[in-house]
Amino acid sequence: MSLIQPLEHLTSVEENTVRDVAIDSIKKILNPTRIRDNEQPIKSMINKMMSMEWYTSKIACVCLIPYIFKYVSQPFQTELLKYYY
Repeated sequence: MSLIQPLEHLTSVEENTVRDVAIDSIKKILNPTRIRDNEQPIKSMINKMMSMEWYTSKIACVCLIPYIFKYVSQPFQTELLKYYY
């Protein structure tokens, strides 16, 4: 999970290519087993990304949510759905 922080920073970059590669890298690191075991740090990451001022972090977050959605708990799923409304 230590690679997540630099990648999280790269998701806020305005360049699409850099952001897309960062998102794909986070998805590779967060395989389904790791998502279940690290739900709280993932929740913190998603909340932090969605609260950032720049739209680029929000776009990256919206790309990550469908990937993690089916692997997280029901309360976290409900919280994730609120970001789409």
